[in-house]
Amino acid sequence: MNKLTLKVVTDALMFVSLSSTLAVGLIMKLIPTGGGPDAEKYFLHVHRHSWGELHFFLAVIFVASLAAHLILNWGWVSSVAKRYFGENSQKALYALAGAWIGVLFFGWIVLLIA
Repeated sequence: MNKLTLKVVTDALMFVSLSSTLAVGLIMKLIPTGGGPDAEKYFLHVHRHSWGELHFFLAVIFVASLAAHLILNWGWVSSVAKRYFGENSQKALYALAGAWIGVLFFGWIVLLIA
């Protein structure tokens, strides 16, 4: 499989997994939570927890395909970074990655507190 075909497959997988994650998330929003009869927590004969597992699995597929997308397009990313940041392009990419990890960590802490 050549690189262009691999990029197309990766991008298609990203689109399908992200749109499916969105659809399952909307379905989960419609299913009642909390106490009450267990029969209310089903949609299309699938329990809310099973929808949640599918949602997580699709999100993992999206993140993995996003990583593959970045690896396949790393030449473009580094050339654009060099154009904007010049000699400091590698430091800028590290700072961007660190900032993103910081945002994820901050979100995780907020979820733990809530």
